[in-house]
Amino acid sequence: MLLFVDMLRPNRFSLYNDALNDNLLDVFIRDLGGTVYKNCFSPAPDTPRSMASCYTGLYPYQNGCTSRVKWPSKFLNPDLNTVFDNFADNQHKITCFSNPNERTAGLFPKKIDDYAEHNEDFDLKGYLDNVELESDHLVFISIPDYHWALEDWRYTTKGEERAISETTLSLETIFDSLNKDDFDHVFIFSDHGFKFLAER
Repeated sequence: MLLFVDMLRPNRFSLYNDALNDNLLDVFIRDLGGTVYKNCFSPAPDTPRSMASCYTGLYPYQNGCTSRVKWPSKFLNPDLNTVFDNFADNQHKITCFSNPNERTAGLFPKKIDDYAEHNEDFDLKGYLDNVELESDHLVFISIPDYHWALEDWRYTTKGEERAISETTLSLETIFDSLNKDDFDHVFIFSDHGFKFLAER
């Protein structure tokens, strides 16, 4: 299972910054268990380039998504192998939940539509309730709540607090519906961070 949580800023979490107290998301991740990778980095401060690099393992200048407006579905080099292709080639079922608007903008590689099942609306719980896991199955879930909350509540500590709360709620919804132990691996990752208004 791949859980893409948009716009997490690592140094605002006690998992990465010992000077901070735990917030709701820190507590959730600690309770979930696993390994925290602290030497990962994003190749660009935006979703299109970061996700294209995540899918291919290549820098933007190597994969075709070379600016913040070049989304994977339209600009990713179609000759490149992606993480989704690897699963499809091995006959894995692939199910994806994402913001339909972001998917229309081009979140995924174009050819993923040939072999993946997607949601039609924003109902995460309803979608998860209908997912039937198979032995060879990739589940990809995009969680935009952090980004949305900061847009709604502004880039302030109050907005950050709402973002953490809403993102934690979505993660709880996922693991209330899906048992983490049914997966060989669960990866939670992000694409980029953010700046507070006072830092701009």
